[in-house]
Amino acid sequence: MTRTNRLLVGMLLAPIVMSGAAWAQDDTMPSEDDADVAVQPEAIEALDRMAAYLRTLSQFQLTADFTVDEVTEDGQKIQTAGVSTYYVRPPDRLRLELRSDRQTRTYVYDGKTVTQYAPGLDLYSVFEAPATIADMLDEADEK
Repeated sequence: MTRTNRLLVGMLLAPIVMSGAAWAQDDTMPSEDDADVAVQPEAIEALDRMAAYLRTLSQFQLTADFTVDEVTEDGQKIQTAGVSTYYVRPPDRLRLELRSDRQTRTYVYDGKTVTQYAPGLDLYSVFEAPATIADMLDEADEK
């Protein structure tokens, strides 16, 4: 998978990561260590086509509904639903609005900094970031 495709997948999964929810794992799901795990070539091709199309746009908006299943330490399963809306103007502008059952967050990247705002808590944070969305997402993935 190309770096751009990994970044696009990362953008789509960002609400789940930022929500602090963990993916549920049951015994029937293969782990990353299983040799039988294979990526369907059709899925990679579809992702490549989507990435190629998005690269042709000067800006775009994407809205995604998501659910996350979390398994607590005592085995209780909790499902969280939400909506994430991305406003993107490559290479250096990104706004993510995340609304879920558990939280509301706004993330704004302006090519220099990332600002996170939690309106329910009336808190925000700001940190310096690299000059492009791709580099910012790479750095966030590393940290």
